[in-house]
Amino acid sequence: MFARSALGYRGTASSVRSCSVHRALCFALLACCSVGCQHVEGSRHVVNKSGGPISKTDPLATNRLWEVLEPVGREDEASRSAFSQAADQFGTFEIHFSGIVVDAKRLRIIAEASPGEPFTRVVRENLGRPIDVEDFAFYLDDVLRHRNAGYPKRTVFLSNHRARKAGITIHPDDVFFNRPRLYGTRPIDVYHPIRPAEITAPAQPGDALGPNWHALYRNPSATRNQLAAITKKAPTSTYAARLKSLIDQIKQQKGEVYLNSTVRDPRRGYLMWGAFELANTTSEEGVESAAAMLDSRNREWNLEVDIRWRHPNGWRATVAAAKEMAERYDVVFATEQGAKNSNHYGARAADLTILNLPRELTLRAPDGAVETFDLSAPDNPRDMNLDPDLIEWIEKHFQMKKLLDDYPHWDDVASEHFLGSDHT
Repeated sequence: MFARSALGYRGTASSVRSCSVHRALCFALLACCSVGCQHVEGSRHVVNKSGGPISKTDPLATNRLWEVLEPVGREDEASRSAFSQAADQFGTFEIHFSGIVVDAKRLRIIAEASPGEPFTRVVRENLGRPIDVEDFAFYLDDVLRHRNAGYPKRTVFLSNHRARKAGITIHPDDVFFNRPRLYGTRPIDVYHPIRPAEITAPAQPGDALGPNWHALYRNPSATRNQLAAITKKAPTSTYAARLKSLIDQIKQQKGEVYLNSTVRDPRRGYLMWGAFELANTTSEEGVESAAAMLDSRNREWNLEVDIRWRHPNGWRATVAAAKEMAERYDVVFATEQGAKNSNHYGARAADLTILNLPRELTLRAPDGAVETFDLSAPDNPRDMNLDPDLIEWIEKHFQMKKLLDDYPHWDDVASEHFLGSDHT
């Protein structure tokens, strides 16, 4: 067993305290896992809830036990050992991770790269994602167990949404809220998050909830169109220009930029919130209550979205369809207030993801301020939405406000019409 890495990058006092608690809690939980191995030994290899063969859509059962890999050493040595052993055993198997193919060759390259470098930095620079290295190693072990138990495909799919939720990548809860996400507490879906039917058959009026609703009330897709939508909706706003300046500077320095949403149709915001609400229900009564509320808000807000929030196959099917729908929207957090009055509706918000930042980043703000950030610390996430120093500077000099509990969301605070925080 090896220790979970603490976030060692430069941050606020509160973020450092959060990381310390995070690390202490993880040690305690890891100890519990070690003590508890005797009690779970007999149930480790149950392939699914029914005990039948694993299908291509069965979720991956997760835990913090070494069942296939046998890491040797401690900390960085053990991490490299786990990656090296996974490379030996992957064969032609692949993980498609948010546009990156993780296969035997890539795992071998990572395991053998830069022996003198801290391994967390090696992994994050190779994959370009804020990886929690130990939790990713546990994930590799679980994927191999899943494959060995009869998983019929040669590929599993890991979206950013799934990775953050499972603790495989750093979550805002880890950094800002002293609520550590520890891998191994929930199953992870392995199917492709974008199915062909969603492209060829968008939802029709009267359809039940599901990922096909994502194809309706679409946001503009290309970055230039998303920025143009802000200017069209709010001609006097400088928000589009400030966003473009930030995006262009990051791209020039080889960072990855994804502008996921700017101006949003209120009907889309309602669907995102509804999916999030139902995806987080756990009982028949909860599903009925949430569905009734969603139907009521649809009428009260005059949205006229012809969706059935109750799946014909029952409440469990409703929750399953809501989870697929929420994942397709990549909705991290949503509230009723945000669904009703989101700043996205008035061109005052953007969902912006910036990853794979260089070790040194220089930004020039619209107000003339210039700052160079040292992001070379071994545990720096290289993710704009997870770095307290970057967030604080951008908020001050680009007149934007980061919603810390909503991973991609940035509000425009320069607008005189700013409504305050929302969560969609």
